Amino acid sequence: MPATTVRELTPAEFPLAEKVWTHYRNQKTDPENERIFGAFVDGVLAATARCTRHPDGLEMDCVFTLDAYKGQAAQPTRTGVCEARPGPVPHIEGEEPPARS
Repeated sequence: MPATTVRELTPAEFPLAEKVWTHYRNQKTDPENERIFGAFVDGVLAATARCTRHPDGLEMDCVFTLDAYKGQAAQPTRTGVCEARPGPVPHIEGEEPPARS
């Protein structure tokens, strides 16, 4: 089974996220207003979660997953976001909400 590591990307790594996002409407990063978390599968950025900063907290709008990693990277990415921020567990439509440990 491939090794998956989830962590927050540094602003210098935001271009890696944009490469993932080219597969989804060519989204661009906003380092001033966003935190981006990524799931690395065997060292390859396989999925990202974009979180926008608001005065009352973070909004996770989506998890972007490369096609080759569908089914193995979205859940760890979302869990990593949940562990890095307080509050309720975000729900992604079409998936079962994760349990908070």
